[in-house]
Amino acid sequence: MAYYDLSVTVDKDHLNAVAEYAVSMNTSGLFIEDLSDVVDVLEYSADYDYIDESLLNKDRSKSVIHLYPAGKDDATETAELLRRFCAENEVLAEVFIEEKEDENWETSWQQGYEHVTAGKYEVLPYWEESSNSGLITVRIDTAEAYGSGQSVNTQLCLEALSDLDVSGMKVLDMGTGTGILGIAALLSGAENVIGMDTDPFSIENSLENAERNGVRNRFKAKMRTPVTVGRLAYDYDAVFAHITADVILKDAGLYYNVLRKSGIFLGGGIISDRKEEVITELERIGFGYFTCFEREEWVTLVCRKV
Repeated sequence: MAYYDLSVTVDKDHLNAVAEYAVSMNTSGLFIEDLSDVVDVLEYSADYDYIDESLLNKDRSKSVIHLYPAGKDDATETAELLRRFCAENEVLAEVFIEEKEDENWETSWQQGYEHVTAGKYEVLPYWEESSNSGLITVRIDTAEAYGSGQSVNTQLCLEALSDLDVSGMKVLDMGTGTGILGIAALLSGAENVIGMDTDPFSIENSLENAERNGVRNRFKAKMRTPVTVGRLAYDYDAVFAHITADVILKDAGLYYNVLRKSGIFLGGGIISDRKEEVITELERIGFGYFTCFEREEWVTLVCRKV
């Protein structure tokens, strides 16, 4: 079934006035693209280490209002009213109507997931059959949580994990997301894994993925809070932190403290420009024997508590 996307591109200074007028027209939906603050987010927020370069290349002086009229006639009439409003208020605007085909959103998102191999692992969405390639199969449902195996940095973490003997290990997986690294470790012989995350969906999703992979009895997931962090044991054999450089730097002391002597730390999601900064801090705290896995702009580090 077709629907209509009516877009209005204006200078960001006129966004509010045009958007308020658009809302007053009682259309059946409205979405705004406003990239004017993307640089501030990247520069000042510790929550983001990386933003897709395609966003940075867009014209951030412009904003786009998307409306979804009920039909073709409604779209044509609404477009004309918007053009008239902008002309009367001396607002330069580009108004465009595009007819689109509606999708089955319950299944169409699955088309973006591909078979991934990384080290000794193959990562599959839960609806795909294994390739029987001799690799360890990890099945992941990633409708929202972070860690599908599709990204380079997740693949680097799996490659790094492939080089480790985790048999019988107790593992702490910080920022567990889908649980992909912890589950992969369990499928490789780890004794048990505790996954921690600040996102409630990740807790639910990681437990579901552990069930799909037959390791639910050895995988626990907990919300990260000061209380749960304070109750962590101090005898983990390995800590995984597939997060960002900022979080790794902030939590480096915690990783060191909860590891037993000679325990392994695997840190991923690090932008290559910050590799030396992270290594320097980890060395200062007491980690050594570094191995780096690098591809494109991403780095995964493996080191040991000394």
